[in-house]
Amino acid sequence: MAALITLDTQKQQNGVSEAFNIQELFNARVGDEQVPFSVKFLERGKAQQFEDGLVPFMSGFVGNLDDDGKVTAETGEPVSYTGSRDDIVGLGMVKMNLPGMMFPQEGYFYGFLGLETPDHSKRVSTFSVWFHVYNGNPDMFVNKEPFRSELQKELDYAELLIKQVDEDGKAKLKELEDMVNDLITDKNIDLGLLESRMSTAEGNLKILEDKIKADGLLTLAEFEEFKNQIMLDATNRIGELEKIVGRNYLTYKTISSTLYSIGDGISDDNINAILRVGGTLAMPIMVTVTSSTDPNIVMQSDDRVQQNIDHIKGKGLEITMLKPHIGLAGGYDGLNRATYEPSDFDVFFKNWKGVMLHYAETCNANGIPILCIGCEQEKCTDPKYIANWVDIYQSIKAKYPNLLITYAMEGNEAKDIDGHGQIAQAVDLVGINAYPNYINKDYDDSVTQDELIAGWYFEQDGNHYMDMFDNYVEKYDKPIFVTETGSMPWKDGLARLLSLQEGDQDFSGQAAAYQATFEAFSQNPNIVGISIWNTNAPFNFTSPSKTTESELVLKKYFKGGLI
Repeated sequence: MAALITLDTQKQQNGVSEAFNIQELFNARVGDEQVPFSVKFLERGKAQQFEDGLVPFMSGFVGNLDDDGKVTAETGEPVSYTGSRDDIVGLGMVKMNLPGMMFPQEGYFYGFLGLETPDHSKRVSTFSVWFHVYNGNPDMFVNKEPFRSELQKELDYAELLIKQVDEDGKAKLKELEDMVNDLITDKNIDLGLLESRMSTAEGNLKILEDKIKADGLLTLAEFEEFKNQIMLDATNRIGELEKIVGRNYLTYKTISSTLYSIGDGISDDNINAILRVGGTLAMPIMVTVTSSTDPNIVMQSDDRVQQNIDHIKGKGLEITMLKPHIGLAGGYDGLNRATYEPSDFDVFFKNWKGVMLHYAETCNANGIPILCIGCEQEKCTDPKYIANWVDIYQSIKAKYPNLLITYAMEGNEAKDIDGHGQIAQAVDLVGINAYPNYINKDYDDSVTQDELIAGWYFEQDGNHYMDMFDNYVEKYDKPIFVTETGSMPWKDGLARLLSLQEGDQDFSGQAAAYQATFEAFSQNPNIVGISIWNTNAPFNFTSPSKTTESELVLKKYFKGGLI
């Protein structure tokens, strides 16, 4: 995929007008088709909002450089591309799939890259740009793809190898070839039909394989290599087609499992559950105080923490986030952190900064990409303390610039975007713990997925979460990591968060909540990550006696790549 190029539309107006050479970031070959070209547009350092219906455009000439180091109408061929709103990814980013007409000949592209309205009535130019167009010597065909792919060449070679196979064998191979070509060319083909044709193709390969074995007309090694290449390519292309244009896919798909300050650590059952569904681990790690006013934070021993990290990684589970939680000494995660109010905030922030720098070092040493520097500490994120959080953030970034920082706001903090929400100044990813009431009635089989998805958009519990997410991105220009969300495995958990219920758990409601959440998040490109709360009761998604509906949904979306 092409490298991301960042341009500020104001720079052109500020007098910076020289050509910007991006040939080390992007190039193309003659005849290439649908080449992804990704750009992030800024305006005075802020993400471009694409107001007035602006879309990306590129226009210029491809050919030889003249004496002034440019390509003009005299030395090149004119080319142009005007995109659509579908090219806009979000957060100022666009992804243009440049057509083959942009690369008509070998040489250099020299022209303009910017934003304009589709009717060309308004144009916002950025830099003059150039990049290299190579002569890839593609084989050109009429009524075929613009150039011959490696797959097409393999198919042609295979046809030469099996000339001795009878006409029935040739027909089976032709059917397979047609199927693969459809995969290459038809971007709108029905996925169910593709799966059916894949099954048919596998059957046809088996028939052809049996024929070859019987007649000895082609070596098995040659056939196996050819068959494996065809099926791998077809499978990969089905995966690509499933990624619907415009659907948001998360960078971070995590599940929380807490490292308490007591007990044996994170269990193999929890580790294996996360591995089964294809998630990574967000690891809340308990740090303790003696009371809700104690400013002195006590960390778990380094040996205990490192032993757990080593064991988790040894089992093959990736740790994506370390997330310290303040709790009471000798207990589990029972402190209401929203009520935690240190008796001396100066002492608290001095101690907390030391704790965060220590865990930043732990993240750096163990390849953990994200550190959450606080969780639901509402009294501590009063606007008068924001400077303390910014100091913690800057101190961490000075030592570990590549470590991503977030803070997990609870609902009251997050709703106060201009007050407590200023903690967003001290993070790279805006973290919000979000627990919607999906519906305002009891859950049963008549409740539709659309009704549950609406819980993320409309007020069920005093929150409009999607509006909240978008407002943070607009104000602070930082993406959203939903640092906690989940539902208890009882049907009423969709209407309200409940304490532990009596009777058998019912995972159907929890599974419905998971699916609604993923579908809702697939509609909002401002969301880059999620952490499902939690492997432990009462939010557990597994059962010792069966594979639950909840686990199947998680596996479908996480391991199946649907979110």
